[in-house]
Amino acid sequence: MPIITQYVVEKNGVNLKTFTNKKDADAYDKMLEIAEQMETYLLNSDIELKEKTREDIAFLMVEQKEDVILLLKGSKKIVKKSIEKMDTKNDTLVSISPKQVKAA
Repeated sequence: MPIITQYVVEKNGVNLKTFTNKKDADAYDKMLEIAEQMETYLLNSDIELKEKTREDIAFLMVEQKEDVILLLKGSKKIVKKSIEKMDTKNDTLVSISPKQVKAA
């Protein structure tokens, strides 16, 4: 019978994700920590956002950090097939294609 070691990433007593190797678990945990810091940054800004929206934006920015870094450096290259855009009327994120971005 095989023995399987599992690494569980937990937040506030809730198991978020399970990994079979420590490196992936540590990377995911670090991503969550950075997302928390980003969420705090957004909370302290002058922009008024609902809590769920702040969490979603923070997680998206950290999860898509390569794209965010390219955008902050002024690159017009869109790495992903679609990006998320804020729907300010509903305070939600919606997915749009690069063609829609160019048309806007």
